[in-house]
Amino acid sequence: MGAIRGVPTSAFPSALAGDVVVRRAASEQSNASVTFGDALILKQFRRLQDGVNPDAEITRFLTEHTDFRATPRLAGQLDYEHDGRVSTLAVVQEFVGDGRDGWQWMLETLRALRGRVAERGDLDAGALREVASDSLGALGRLGQRTAELHLALNAPTSDPQFIAEPVTLADVADWVEAVRDQVAEARQTAADHGLEADARALSLALGGLLGRVKTRHHGDFHLGQTLYRPGVGDWAIIDFEGEPLRPLLERRRKHSPVRDVAGMLRSLGYAATSVRDDGATSDGWAAAWEAEARAAFLEGYRAVAADAPFVPVGAEAFARAVAAFELEKAAYEIVYEANNRPDWISIPLRGFVTASAALARRPAAGAA
Repeated sequence: MGAIRGVPTSAFPSALAGDVVVRRAASEQSNASVTFGDALILKQFRRLQDGVNPDAEITRFLTEHTDFRATPRLAGQLDYEHDGRVSTLAVVQEFVGDGRDGWQWMLETLRALRGRVAERGDLDAGALREVASDSLGALGRLGQRTAELHLALNAPTSDPQFIAEPVTLADVADWVEAVRDQVAEARQTAADHGLEADARALSLALGGLLGRVKTRHHGDFHLGQTLYRPGVGDWAIIDFEGEPLRPLLERRRKHSPVRDVAGMLRSLGYAATSVRDDGATSDGWAAAWEAEARAAFLEGYRAVAADAPFVPVGAEAFARAVAAFELEKAAYEIVYEANNRPDWISIPLRGFVTASAALARRPAAGAA
């Protein structure tokens, strides 16, 4: 026999005002969600594993121990206790009623941009930045919020699950091996022998993290894990489960937050490719927008976190570490697309080539 136990936080409302309308949300795929009026949303996990789900663990830490509010506060969680073990059944958080799915908002914004580009013809970089100012400005803000999240997860604490730890030589070696293993899996799955990961280049890139700190991080960061709030021009960052198919222990492990940066950059690549033209105009604008979008996000991130203890010292060392983790993420995407959406595999293959080229560049003399 087991028992279900509710574990509230300080953000749990003492009462819900008036008659509360309960609705099942239709947008969730891997989980089921129910809203309670405009106050709360309950997310039930369909794939259970023994242990605390990172979504409950991280949002509880952010709610109870930091002043970071770009993630909806956790009101509580439901745990299933059985045979001395605990599994997280569901989490209850503040409901962001004005939030739009970040991926869907970005696709709609880019389709509108495509129309403006078609009307104006070929645009130089300055003109493109002007007509794309809504998306680029929003991505700059997302970069800032991402950095603020990482700083919050680096906050001083006595909780061993959240204490920042120095990155060691063993960590770097493990991360290099993890990237190479992921690339090897992509090579085998896609039957593409051109997919390689140079151990020396990876060691140089990830070696820039040596002596910095590793912390908890989002773990599966992309536009679909955000909500954009058009009315206030701001973002909410949600869904801290990590990659659901990976073991829970791995998803709870401390790592470099730079992985989240790489994940969002890969998501921007997907967005740009998803709205490439149908022949009405040149699709060169999409590649140009992706370059501007990456720059906007990175500029926003580094404006807040450039001197943080979890990023490499110097812009070039930071760029190399990002490229290494982009390579890992693109390889993961290659495996996923080969198994689920073969027609999309060209997207991560293109990203893999780009990340490989960035890794292969020789660092400037004297660069960190």
